[in-house]
Amino acid sequence: MKILLVEDEPDDIKHFLLLFGGEHEIDVAHTAAEAIATIDSSFEVVVVDYCIPGAISDSLIQVLRTMHPENHLIVLSGMFGSKETLPKTRDGYSRLRHCIEQCQAMISTRTDT
Repeated sequence: MKILLVEDEPDDIKHFLLLFGGEHEIDVAHTAAEAIATIDSSFEVVVVDYCIPGAISDSLIQVLRTMHPENHLIVLSGMFGSKETLPKTRDGYSRLRHCIEQCQAMISTRTDT
């Protein structure tokens, strides 16, 4: 599965690639502008950091949805609640993995019919 990760924190990128890089093809966009320039219909899943530089996050999410509504979109944020972002916790990793697996199942169902 091809995933676009929109993330600016090097540690979060590293963790994401360690977790999912062996299973999926992953491209990284570090800013909103990079995400908009990179996104296309070949990405099945787009994982977006809610606090990405260069954008009002809600606007970026809307632009990405409008450009390619067929992409599944997962939004992550560490700004609500604890200081740790979702993928930095063991429970967060399992939740993110579950989200990606659900997207993969939906894609498989869509392509099998």
